[in-house]
Amino acid sequence: YQLLRGCRHTTSDAMAMPVAPSGSARFSCQSRGHMDSGGQMRSSRRATNRISVCQKICTRVLSRLVSFSRRNHVTPLLVVGMGLVLLAELYALNYSESLFQYLFVAQGSLTPGLILAPLSHANFDMHYAPNMILFLLLGWPIEARLERRQFLASVGAVAYLPTYLQVLYSVLTSGTAATLGFSGAVFAVPPLLFCLTLQEDHSEDIGFGEMGNIALGLSAAVPLAMLGVLDFFSALPSAEITHSVGYLGGLGYGLYKIR
Repeated sequence: YQLLRGCRHTTSDAMAMPVAPSGSARFSCQSRGHMDSGGQMRSSRRATNRISVCQKICTRVLSRLVSFSRRNHVTPLLVVGMGLVLLAELYALNYSESLFQYLFVAQGSLTPGLILAPLSHANFDMHYAPNMILFLLLGWPIEARLERRQFLASVGAVAYLPTYLQVLYSVLTSGTAATLGFSGAVFAVPPLLFCLTLQEDHSEDIGFGEMGNIALGLSAAVPLAMLGVLDFFSALPSAEITHSVGYLGGLGYGLYKIR
């Protein structure tokens, strides 16, 4: 009886032994579930932190841009104004090509085009957009470095004078003229900005600073483009006088400012 009883206890103990592993396995699964849930929470928290950091950076950049534009609003107003002129051009061209040329193209006669041509563009994608991108990129920093009257006077001079000289040259050489565009001012801003950055402290910068290096690169590229080494303007009619006089005007005014 004792032997049978011992055998029964042994058997029951042996049968009871697998229960412990089953419990530990259940505990292990529950622990793994908690670990997976914790990992997901940490990943979600990290993603939320990244979004928060991005939002803070975007907010800071936007606030600085708004503050900068409030202090220097002439450049974006000029860009918007020339965009409205382009819309008027398209409307006039749809109505009559002769009306378009009379209003927006500088010719060898007294027409409204002599006033509107420097603010007009032949098309959006190959003329207006590149001009405005470059003017915003470099013209805006120039506005921040000059007094408002100086900036308006310099932009007006390098926009209108090259156009009139281009008309005069074309009339003298071919007897006719037809030109439009803001290219004189656009070609003037790289050397002008580079000269203005030379007055600044670059002891902690690489080269001439971020804007100075960009202006230097474009200042070197523009003469190469005008000489035909770099083909930037093959899709547009040539306006060598406008581009050359605008570039030299910006360079001359920049050298005058740092004398």
